[in-house]
Amino acid sequence: MMKLTVIFLATIVLLSTVVKGDDLDAVPKENVGLENCNCIATFEYLPLCASNGVTYSNPSMLQCAKRCLRINDLTKVRDGRC
Repeated sequence: MMKLTVIFLATIVLLSTVVKGDDLDAVPKENVGLENCNCIATFEYLPLCASNGVTYSNPSMLQCAKRCLRINDLTKVRDGRC
């Protein structure tokens, strides 16, 4: 009986690890591509979803992305995360 319990628990742990690993692709993109940009932006957190499917932390980061990434038609789609 004890051996069966250990096998059952090990199976549950293994399955939960596999399912959790699949969630890594679902991590939302935020401020993508701005790591090497030299922009002046505020630190306020007012997330917005842009037309490229990326969440920017605030409007000034969206403007930074337009300049740095040279995406002139980049626009705000809605307030909040994508």
